[in-house]
Amino acid sequence: MGLQKLYVFGSDTKLLGRLEKRLDGYEFKYAKSYLDNDTALALNPVHLPLVEKTFFAKFTSLEEGFTGILSVFGDALPGAWGKVVLNAQANRKLTPFEQLLENQQDRIGQLVFSKEMTFPVLADSRILPPFQWEDILDAKEEFERRKQFPPAFSALFKQGASQGGARPKLSVIKNNQPYLAKLPTIQDYENKAQIEHGTLALAKEVGIQTAESMMVKVRPAQGIFLTKRFDYVGQYKRPFLSMKALLAADHCADVSYGDFALALQRINGGKDSHEIFKRMLFNAMVSNHDDHYLNHGVLWVDGQWRLSPAFDVVAGEGHRKDLAIRAGKFGAAPTEENLLSEHDKFSLTQRDAKDIFDHMKATISKKWKTVFSQHGIDDDVIQSISWAILNDFDPLHRSPPS
Repeated sequence: MGLQKLYVFGSDTKLLGRLEKRLDGYEFKYAKSYLDNDTALALNPVHLPLVEKTFFAKFTSLEEGFTGILSVFGDALPGAWGKVVLNAQANRKLTPFEQLLENQQDRIGQLVFSKEMTFPVLADSRILPPFQWEDILDAKEEFERRKQFPPAFSALFKQGASQGGARPKLSVIKNNQPYLAKLPTIQDYENKAQIEHGTLALAKEVGIQTAESMMVKVRPAQGIFLTKRFDYVGQYKRPFLSMKALLAADHCADVSYGDFALALQRINGGKDSHEIFKRMLFNAMVSNHDDHYLNHGVLWVDGQWRLSPAFDVVAGEGHRKDLAIRAGKFGAAPTEENLLSEHDKFSLTQRDAKDIFDHMKATISKKWKTVFSQHGIDDDVIQSISWAILNDFDPLHRSPPS
């Protein structure tokens, strides 16, 4: 039958509850000791309140992943790249429960899982021998081609496999701080590290709160993009919820930026409404059409749930003509009319929403090339991504290169 039950802990070693697999889904129940704790925090303030009951969510696919109100546990699973790495190293397909037990020291958020009612022994986080990025890229490329790492690099890449997303990643220490390193792939036809670093710098320029980032140039057309982990507080990690988990959504097309803003209004009084609106506008203005609901989230900060710093924001990303998340009354279309159509959900008047739109558009138009250049982005990369900037708002409506 395989593993059917896991105990759930916080990174502070407190037992939070029990997660069990049933024939058609998963069940979660808080531990009574946790419910009796005056400092207990609900894993999901909307869908998993601190009450003595069993929460259930059905499977929605053959993958038997975590869905609906239990999507918070899906946040703890590795992404597409991590699953490929873990399955290859195990020589079989791991179950979701088995994936949750891997590399727990490095995943985002506070959750830790154990087969026993005792807090598990975790590996030392990111304690690794010195390495050269060139060698790392060689090892990664060997895996992409043959699904096998050179022996010296197997543990290194397994450690990074707990991260979300489709791109290769590693957990590293930089300047005594935890960082996430995003690596290029052999399918890349452009310098993704430079584009993402420039895009995040531009987001900051227009007033968006972003994760700290840096870039390492390794090869002429390849680099490493590093973002500082924003979920760490010393040796502990802050509770984290993706937009998917907060809204208990199973399909990205079912939710909107406005839904996200309204959900946060319920739990923090709307302190992040304007910021969510700005991020929606920015994604549209730089043609970031890979803005799906796992690329947005909230953190527990100073006694309240707050929008996390922006991350995974890449100009020209995504193989679709629209945004991944609905933007307004006309679906996911990245048009001015649609982006402003539900301004009230962000606690904005139509006039204020229009002013924010116009100011951001003007700032991007005037400064984007300068910002990219000031942050070390090569001229040829700037030229290659120019099609994506204000693409949907240009009268000539430029198209991406073929």
